[in-house]
Amino acid sequence: MSYRAGGISKSDVMQAATPAPPSTGGTVTVTNTGLTGLTVVNPAGTLATLSITLPADANSTIGQVERIAFLKSITALTINGATTILGAPVSAVLGDNIGFQKVAANTWTRMS
Repeated sequence: MSYRAGGISKSDVMQAATPAPPSTGGTVTVTNTGLTGLTVVNPAGTLATLSITLPADANSTIGQVERIAFLKSITALTINGATTILGAPVSAVLGDNIGFQKVAANTWTRMS
């Protein structure tokens, strides 16, 4: 893929999938600095609990999209990292691909 001079860079468009092998009670922190990111949550097996922290307000931009793919089930899921997270799921199952978009300062909303 090529980009025009003065255009956007590849790093602004997509972050490579990030392996995140958490354990029950753990936290996965989304560290993307581009406009769109993907974090793959791939624990060894089903987890009872997991927290996912979206990028902090200072490290994200309005319009930024983050997707989280789950390769195992999470019984109790907590999404944090902002004052307001609209439509945050409370669990995830194998194959879920959940997206969030930053719509205002300290505010993320779930995408369909």
